[in-house]
Amino acid sequence: MSIENPISNNENAKENNERRKVSSFETEKGSTYQYLENGKIARHKKATGEDFEMNVAVFIPSWSWFKQNAPEKFIKKFEDNRLEFEEFILGYVQGKHEGKKIFIVDIDGKKIDTTDALDKAEKVFLYFGDEVTTDLMMPVSKEAVLDFLVFDTRKFRDGEEWKRQSHIGNKVVKINYES
Repeated sequence: MSIENPISNNENAKENNERRKVSSFETEKGSTYQYLENGKIARHKKATGEDFEMNVAVFIPSWSWFKQNAPEKFIKKFEDNRLEFEEFILGYVQGKHEGKKIFIVDIDGKKIDTTDALDKAEKVFLYFGDEVTTDLMMPVSKEAVLDFLVFDTRKFRDGEEWKRQSHIGNKVVKINYES
């Protein structure tokens, strides 16, 4: 079975069939994300006033999209329940599944950690599992989609150590395009 990317870009296309470039987007809780010239994404978290520079962001489909498009075995995993679907995803970000992680990957399972690598990937997925076991590979969108959740990651230096932080944001409610 072929898993298609959740966005066709038809609704985001100009008359000449070129994609419009997203400049920024906003979530339902008021956080804003702006694409920077250096390829990173500035995230301003309204609830706390914190600012972060993220390496890459993708967009997790809504439960209704997932239910219509995902393979049946993955839908059954959540017993047809939106809450279980969201708790499953959140559990990986919060580290509740010992030794297991969540990564952005391409169709070949190669980790994506920059917007440049994301742009080059034909299809993109969130990989849930460890180095040996895949619990779920969920198709996600490379572009902002209304009502999809934001998933972003950043790699940063904490003293001498490199760390990786993942974050699930709220649903996208507004998308701004470059003119």
